[in-house]
Amino acid sequence: MKKNKTFIGWIKISFLSLVLISTISCESFTTIDGPDSQLNSNLVFQDEKTASAAMANIYLSKSMLSGDQTGIGSILGLVTDELNCNTQNESFLNFYTPNIISSNKDIAQFWNTAYNTIYQCNALIEGMDNSEGLGQAFKTQLKGEALFMRSLYLFYLSELFGDIPYITTTDYIQNKQVKRQSKSTVQHSLVTDLQMAESLLSENFTSPFRIKPNKFAAQALLARVFLYQNNWNSAIHYATKLIDNPAFSIQRDLDQVFLKESKSTIWQYQSADKSNTQEGAYYIFTIAPPSLVSLTDELFESFKENDLRKDKWIKTIYNANKAWYHAYKYKEKSQTVNSKEYSIVLRLEEMYLIRSEAYAMLRLYDSSCEDLNIIRARAGLLSIHIDKQAPLLQTILQERRHEFFLEYAHRYFDLKRFSALDETMVLIKSNWNTKYNLFPIPENELLLNSNLLPQNLNY
Repeated sequence: MKKNKTFIGWIKISFLSLVLISTISCESFTTIDGPDSQLNSNLVFQDEKTASAAMANIYLSKSMLSGDQTGIGSILGLVTDELNCNTQNESFLNFYTPNIISSNKDIAQFWNTAYNTIYQCNALIEGMDNSEGLGQAFKTQLKGEALFMRSLYLFYLSELFGDIPYITTTDYIQNKQVKRQSKSTVQHSLVTDLQMAESLLSENFTSPFRIKPNKFAAQALLARVFLYQNNWNSAIHYATKLIDNPAFSIQRDLDQVFLKESKSTIWQYQSADKSNTQEGAYYIFTIAPPSLVSLTDELFESFKENDLRKDKWIKTIYNANKAWYHAYKYKEKSQTVNSKEYSIVLRLEEMYLIRSEAYAMLRLYDSSCEDLNIIRARAGLLSIHIDKQAPLLQTILQERRHEFFLEYAHRYFDLKRFSALDETMVLIKSNWNTKYNLFPIPENELLLNSNLLPQNLNY
């Protein structure tokens, strides 16, 4: 990647985002002189229209959260035991085999687009702090949204790369010399920022179909971060906030879980043209063998025959005597007159499984099984009671596998958290290496900024 496209050298904001802002109101903000193509840290928004456009651009810059082959759902599905690779395309094969190196262009894309979006979040936060022309309630809400989005991207970066820079400024001099922080430090900062976002964000859904994060989205992400920190009591506390919230309920009909009106949705992405999801367009195929990816036999066979998710969320396509499987959570491959599905990032079912796992870690087995059985009952499975920690945790891991397959790399992150990634993958990938528990820091970033050294182990 060329120098002028990297983030930790000169943190660039895309030309498209500058055009978006300037076309809406070329007189809406002022900047002082800075490097060419920079959105300066002294940006001051003067009207709600421009500020809202800047926030909208952040939502559109979802990069690793895309639902197609460029997103972490697909890429980490290929790395783990969720997806088969049915193409000789090098980008797919590098993750499927796997053969991941520090010059991998897709990993560089993850890094650069995520930090570009983080930069835009910082610009908006600084703009809200500096602005004197906007109402306080509006500034508070937008700052909360930007803090949430920055935290979301930094969460995924830390899970993918381990120690990472925690960028909170648009000061290009500071950013081009930035150092990596330990993952534990990053997680601590995430909690601080997300609790700030929680305090700033309204409980109201500011747009139809829950397409903008509010206080509840911040609480949901906090529940996840606390779980990943092994802070069981705090994970329970925040998961319970969502479970007890009357705004949300478990969607009993599995065919309706991923509809845009689902009451279990906490926050979902709406595309720029309000179309159906990339996930549906990408994962669904109608002719076998498929040209890109399909679900693995291991995943399909791991479901019990009476698990309704196997019937409702997976579809089988036959060619002669061979069966091929594709994800069928999102059911619209093509566009419809009115869109039916948006990409769900946070949903209530995760809160039940977060709380179940935290209870299990605290040896509160009755409470753990009670939450677990709510998810199982919805899938048509019998209730269970397990009073030993190890088998209960394995059951929770399996439930998470079946509930969240191909959703934003849950499977990869779960196997890592359970210290089970290596033992699981070595059975199905002949050249599996423990180094794949992390991605490498992109090679060009290390060349531009030696403060990012050392490279992750064995890359």
